[in-house]
Amino acid sequence: MCAQAVGTRLRTGGLAADQRASWAFSLLDGLLGSAMYAKAVRAGGQVTDFLISYLSEGFTDPAGRPASDITGRPLLEMYPGAALASGLFDQAVRVLATGRAERISGAVLRTPVGEHTLTPMLEVRVARLYDGVVIAWQRADELERLGGLLHQAQRMGRIGGWEENLLTGDVLWTEWTYALFGRPAGQPVPIGQLTAHVPAEDQVAVHSFRSALLRDQRPAAAVFQIIRDEDESVRQIRAFAEPIVDQAGTLIAVRGAYQDVSADYHTQVAFAATRDRLADSEERAAEEHRLAV
Repeated sequence: MCAQAVGTRLRTGGLAADQRASWAFSLLDGLLGSAMYAKAVRAGGQVTDFLISYLSEGFTDPAGRPASDITGRPLLEMYPGAALASGLFDQAVRVLATGRAERISGAVLRTPVGEHTLTPMLEVRVARLYDGVVIAWQRADELERLGGLLHQAQRMGRIGGWEENLLTGDVLWTEWTYALFGRPAGQPVPIGQLTAHVPAEDQVAVHSFRSALLRDQRPAAAVFQIIRDEDESVRQIRAFAEPIVDQAGTLIAVRGAYQDVSADYHTQVAFAATRDRLADSEERAAEEHRLAV
């Protein structure tokens, strides 16, 4: 906020590039982990690229490259995946024009590594600073994702969170998900193998759930039973999930939760049985009344 206020006077002058403005970059070292400042490069009045001018002390490149290889280089050269439609470059141009900071959850930043391309999933934030943008990110690795899940809420709601990376095949389950399925820790069930843990009568529901996520790429929900590995008991499960796509619209992961609704299901069954018995009693009473008349 301080830099934005000062920037209203510095943006059109040369003071922004002066050492007296370096205090703003010192703030990045103290407030953020992996962050960079990239100054706008223009041609004919249009932003054509961003020059990476500063990297925070805690900066970590997704490809593991040292800061010396990145500082002073164009953003699109270092991270060509940013040029995808509606990707990081378009977002940075929009932030520079509007001044409104933006955030992308589960973003993919393609980075060339030798003959291969690295595609890590990141939490990215972009904010305007002087005549450029600050781009900050953190890798959405297993520990950070687990830390973002509310363990107590899962326990009380009997909800287990999960995420499956379709690019690497990695499946992440929370502790409660393992307990729900009766599975040993470290042995999650990919969505493609979910039918192996479901009774035959619920196979169609699982196939529809999976097809909506992977083929139609839309959020989906379903209710089905699972057979726990631990004791072969049956649980009634409500599943809901959503697809995650990159800037190019490619499906890269699915994320969702399983909820144990067995208690609610058994209560509903009991209520239904009670209603049936009451209905039978009412019919018998009505029939006896008709016979008496």
